Amino acid sequence: MIMQWHDYRLRYYNLKSTKSSNALSKDEIQKIWIPLIVFINTDSNEATNLGKDTEVTVSREGNFTRSADNVAEEINIFKGNENILEFQEIYTKTFKCEYELQMYPFDTQKCEVVMMVRDLEKRVLIITPDRIVMEGKTVLTQYIILSWTLGYSNQTSPTDGIRLVILLKRRIINEILTTYLPSFLLIVIVYTTNFFKPFFFEAVVTVNLTALLVLTTLFISVSGALPPTAYVKMIDIWLIFAQMIPFFEVLLHTYMDSKRQENEINHHGTSRQIKPKSPKKTNLMYDGSLVARNEEEELNARRKFYDLLHEDEFYIRLGDIAAKIILPVIIFLFSLAYWTYGLFYYFVGGNYI
Repeated sequence: MIMQWHDYRLRYYNLKSTKSSNALSKDEIQKIWIPLIVFINTDSNEATNLGKDTEVTVSREGNFTRSADNVAEEINIFKGNENILEFQEIYTKTFKCEYELQMYPFDTQKCEVVMMVRDLEKRVLIITPDRIVMEGKTVLTQYIILSWTLGYSNQTSPTDGIRLVILLKRRIINEILTTYLPSFLLIVIVYTTNFFKPFFFEAVVTVNLTALLVLTTLFISVSGALPPTAYVKMIDIWLIFAQMIPFFEVLLHTYMDSKRQENEINHHGTSRQIKPKSPKKTNLMYDGSLVARNEEEELNARRKFYDLLHEDEFYIRLGDIAAKIILPVIIFLFSLAYWTYGLFYYFVGGNYI
């Protein structure tokens, strides 16, 4: 931090043309007045202070007058209101910044450093912003520093101090690889269950419920890693939508399977299932093949069982259309709207907050 000011009460002797040659000693620094700047948005309103590495120099800018004739040593005297005092110190501060996470992970954050003088000095001292120089890297671990500006907190009221504003854009690639990509792959796997054979109903339900469990775990872990908020974030919308896909798939396939019934006849006004003469050989419901320990035997039995069922073709066809056509269209439209809005804000809108 560098501060420059004039002190009309001071007189300087024999200033050199180079600023480094006009450095004040530790004792001299303790004797002069140095502005006290308060950092408003720190935990305890910390202020500038003198440290062991504090440097105060004088820049020779004005003309000088020589000492009187009755002074034995010839001295060049410089006025304080014509030559600038410069204070320089290195500070490490922690500032409180309010992050808005509604657009996470497409968000751009604004962090501020607010500097003011004490109330008792506002009538005699005004801070004037000069410039801000970024000496470090602008590409950080989690953010990219877009811009940094230094100006008045209130243009119409200079006594309100100055404000350093830093725009931080989040690096999105990590969230894409750890959250969006796994959830998208799970959605693809869930969609492929629509092409399983009808007798793989248990496998369809198992895959969808497993995907729902994984997505829920992912949602909880992502939410736990972020600050708790009362509002919904962009990543929450995506993960909630992803959880709805396997949930809807389970309901849809359960509905379709309910439309597959065993063949029945009207027996004196009562519905009655057709039973073969030799149940143990032809009817799989009676010979236990559907729960056989041999996987191949059970699979063949399940295939034959579904072949004998009566299907309501209209509802089955309606379910296939919903699962294979309507569902992917909904996923595509939602993804298109989600990513268009998110990336537009990320690359364009967030730069102007």
